[in-house]
Amino acid sequence: MNPSRVTALLGPTNTGKTYRAIERMLTHPSGMFGLPLRLLAREVYDKVVAAKGRDRVALVTGEEKIVPSGARYFVCTVEAMPLDRRVAFVAVDEVQLAGDRQRGHVFTDRILHCRGLVETIFLGSDSMEWLLTELIPDLRVERADRMSSLRMAGPHRLSAVPARSAVVAFSAARVYELAERLKAIHGGAAVVLGALSPRTRNAQVELYQSGEVKHLVATDAIGMGLNLDLHHVCFSALRKYDGRKNRDLSPAEVAQIAGRAGRYKTPGSFGTLRPIELSAELVRAVEGHRFASVRRVFWRNRHLDFSGIDGLLASLERAPGHSALIGIRGEDDSHALATLARHPSIPALLDGPDSVRRLWEVCQVPDFRKTLTESHVHLLTELATHLLGPQAVLPEDWVAARIARLDQTGGELDTLMGRIAWIRTWTYITYRRDWVADPGHWQERTRAIEDRLSDALHQALVARFVESRASWEVDTAPLRLDGPDVWLGERLAGRLEGFEFIGSGALLPAMMGRVRMALSAGITERVDAVEGAESSEFSLDSEHRVLWRGGVIARLVAGPDLREPQVVPLRLALLSGPQKNRVIARVERWVQGTVATLLDPIRRHRTGPGVVRGLLYRLEAGLGTVERSVVEAEVLGLSEEQRKQLARYGVRVGQHSLFIPRLLKPDKVRVRARLYSVFHGIRPNIRAPDPSRSAVRADGPAGFWAAIGSVVAGELAVRADVHEMVAAELRRAGRRGAFRVPASVRDRLACDPGALHGYVESLGYRLVGESLYRAS
Repeated sequence: MNPSRVTALLGPTNTGKTYRAIERMLTHPSGMFGLPLRLLAREVYDKVVAAKGRDRVALVTGEEKIVPSGARYFVCTVEAMPLDRRVAFVAVDEVQLAGDRQRGHVFTDRILHCRGLVETIFLGSDSMEWLLTELIPDLRVERADRMSSLRMAGPHRLSAVPARSAVVAFSAARVYELAERLKAIHGGAAVVLGALSPRTRNAQVELYQSGEVKHLVATDAIGMGLNLDLHHVCFSALRKYDGRKNRDLSPAEVAQIAGRAGRYKTPGSFGTLRPIELSAELVRAVEGHRFASVRRVFWRNRHLDFSGIDGLLASLERAPGHSALIGIRGEDDSHALATLARHPSIPALLDGPDSVRRLWEVCQVPDFRKTLTESHVHLLTELATHLLGPQAVLPEDWVAARIARLDQTGGELDTLMGRIAWIRTWTYITYRRDWVADPGHWQERTRAIEDRLSDALHQALVARFVESRASWEVDTAPLRLDGPDVWLGERLAGRLEGFEFIGSGALLPAMMGRVRMALSAGITERVDAVEGAESSEFSLDSEHRVLWRGGVIARLVAGPDLREPQVVPLRLALLSGPQKNRVIARVERWVQGTVATLLDPIRRHRTGPGVVRGLLYRLEAGLGTVERSVVEAEVLGLSEEQRKQLARYGVRVGQHSLFIPRLLKPDKVRVRARLYSVFHGIRPNIRAPDPSRSAVRADGPAGFWAAIGSVVAGELAVRADVHEMVAAELRRAGRRGAFRVPASVRDRLACDPGALHGYVESLGYRLVGESLYRAS
């Protein structure tokens, strides 16, 4: 590698690219290394410390900063690279992530603008060669060959997956299911998910590496940076939800994950779980490391306008100037900024570019739970209120109270992972040194809580997915069923929840066999009970899991249409194949019946004249509501008889929307909210269907409010029928000239003055005096 050049070091997995770049950095007097994961940054940091000493090496991530005064080498996550520091050497790893919709713009920015004074190296897949050459003049390309072979080994049954294998799934629920099945077959499995903290992930990896378990079940989180002694990678699916939709894995993604098999000179293999098969074309691409070139990557403007919120939002949406760059819109931070811009008090706190810049910093606080729910936006609002206020720091007692809530190590896996995600957010906040009065104290506190939660999560994972080595008298102790409780002698062995045996302690594989035999008659009766169950016996939890008598038996996932959610079996380990089919068929009938109850009043009338039939179809697609502007031409063309016909069908044609009043009742709205949430893979907004509120703050995606029959106006989401009534009252008031908002409107909306003002303005009225409005 010649100095004063930009080099692309490209090749598949297991080529030693990262190792070569580290060695190259160590030959320079200073350097900076950007990595895609906090876990990887810590690993590289430890290696550089071993070579150069702790006082010369800094670690910089969103959640951790170790920066000695004499630091010459900076190891960072890509997002946290301190770009104002000038160093001789720069490396950025896994640059193919520039094609990732969520994080890609950061990697693209580093490709375009991040340079070492002497040498720069970009590491990644061969598929990036064309694009890097297009964006970087005089780029020199070097290739790294894989150090071991990678070959297709065909499909397997789960029981036949060889030892030292990773079974890959693309949801936590599927990972848990496979881990439990491997526990029953082989005695246990380690699990790796992106939601695990680095400490928990390392502990689970060590469980596998030490040989205590022979199998690993993981999401595609293993596809980047985990150095494992894997001989084989087995795909349980070839589709994933990417944050926007369910889609097939690309050949390059399959290769990235499959390439974890075979370390250094040891050959690796990959395959699938039956009945999934890989096409011959895909196998050739993975084995030969030949993939289509990346032709476009994501980009966002780095020259932001902090003169005001509108200028900042506009600069964030500026279009790129190159055909290989895709401008992004609607990212979490810009969505948060737009939401805070509508807040009644936040804009008033802004008094210049510095405060706008600080507000933007607040909006970039990550939501490690990956939800951008109302609770996260609420946190950002509180942060902004304090940081833009007179004190300009977060109150110590306020910080202490919120962090203390998370210092609890009890609960289920999802609960523990949720707390870890929250504490990681607080760790990020406390590393903003100008946000808290005593950053060192709070950083130590949040790190200690994360460690405790991580250890508790690891223990919970081991208890659930790894058989205990305790010597139970499994073969001789009597086994009996007492209601849902399963007893082994005088010891409570577990309980039956739905169709899953939940052990109260770790059990040997032989125990599962005995449980199946002992419960076979009872299981048959329970399957019969599900088939004959009333609809009221089924329910959904916040993760869209279907519960029957309190036990999880399935999950709803997005189907081909908002109105057609699909049923995925879950935790049916004690059932035979035919029994599973019977249970899932009953759940599908329940789902279809629930949707039919909602939409059949529309469907049975879709036999009228064309224009009426078309409007009814639109209403069905909108779950009972459609914005009038979308169908204005059809509405204007309605005859008097057609309007009466729609009215007989229960359709109200308003000035702002067409809607069916009976589908705005709380029970119907809850179903509509659930259908939208399942289709878009988000948690349902529980507050929106509250029957006591006809108007709420419109946080979250606009499509959600439309789906539940509300109209977004200003900061408010207002139920369609109430919106029509209120708008009509304002029109009547406006005909008389300047007017004050009628008390009846204030009572119906029941919102704060700022939100009321924004609502009235959104309907075309302007403030002309103290509390006086006039039509614009």
